[in-house]
Amino acid sequence: MIAKIAPGPRPKVVLVYHHPGRLRLRADALVQSMSFAARMSDAVSGVGGVARVAHNATSGSLLIEYAPERTDADVILGALADAGARLEVRPRRSDASRAVVGAARGLNAQVDEATRGLADLHGLVSFALGVGAVTSLVLGRQPRWPRWDNLLFWSYTFFRDVHVRDLERTGRRPPR
Repeated sequence: MIAKIAPGPRPKVVLVYHHPGRLRLRADALVQSMSFAARMSDAVSGVGGVARVAHNATSGSLLIEYAPERTDADVILGALADAGARLEVRPRRSDASRAVVGAARGLNAQVDEATRGLADLHGLVSFALGVGAVTSLVLGRQPRWPRWDNLLFWSYTFFRDVHVRDLERTGRRPPR
């Protein structure tokens, strides 16, 4: 049963992170009022499919782990709103970061078109770092070149990190 909501302004609760199965919320009220934190925890715990609710009074956060096949974030957030929270969603990215990501995607599309699907930007960056490693090794100690082993390591780790999903799909774990 949800406790009655006291009249007055509803405390702001910000959704800072959501991935199917996990929600993280933050609020000053989760630091200042243990009764509010308990009310939020109780409201969410009553939702079918919620596996765990963890309140951190120091950071003012509420971590909710749930089974996405049994419930979804909207049901959980609705329970919080019914319990007296005024929900807000933190913007995910700034306009500048969206522009950078958009430009990178556009460049990747141009590379894909130019190579007729044979290469993408990830592969070209790895290849360029590898060529830089060989060039640095051959040229020796030129002050403007990073060391060849650093470039080779960056090439390998960049390629590995980009293709980690492909490696996991084949059942192999990428080496770290």
